[in-house]
Amino acid sequence: DRGKYFKQQPALVIARADSYRQLYFINRGRKDGLAPGQAVLGPSGFVVAQVAEVWVESATILLLTDNDSRISARISGAAGRVPLVLAGDRGLTLRLLFVGPDLAVRPGDRLVSGGQDKLIPYGLPLGEVESASPSDREGLFQKVTVRTPDAGALRVVGVLVPLFSAI
Repeated sequence: DRGKYFKQQPALVIARADSYRQLYFINRGRKDGLAPGQAVLGPSGFVVAQVAEVWVESATILLLTDNDSRISARISGAAGRVPLVLAGDRGLTLRLLFVGPDLAVRPGDRLVSGGQDKLIPYGLPLGEVESASPSDREGLFQKVTVRTPDAGALRVVGVLVPLFSAI
């Protein structure tokens, strides 16, 4: 049970940090236990961002929809053995990268965090597959888009802070 190792630190989204990126300031920082790479949850409990930079009393978060965002993911259930990469797509949506043609990905499949990011535990909800189709003529990869319920305007978020620090 991942809940016994993390606490959720509530934070207010106070301003957009960059007009070209999906980067926002929040009112929590190092004094609250924040560190770069931690998961940021939206109102529905889905991961919506990662902590980017941290100062004493504030931090920036990078939304998963940002072009520079990458997070490990897996399909929830039996197909979840294959590690995947969830990436932002022009600040508008999410997509899975490098999904081979043999992996059965269907609309409605739920994605969870893959557990390969240092500060993000396995099994946190990320979103749901919206569509999956061949993306190139050679058929090397599928084009998979993902939707998340918390993709809209965020006012309050929760940062997952480990209860214990690694020594």
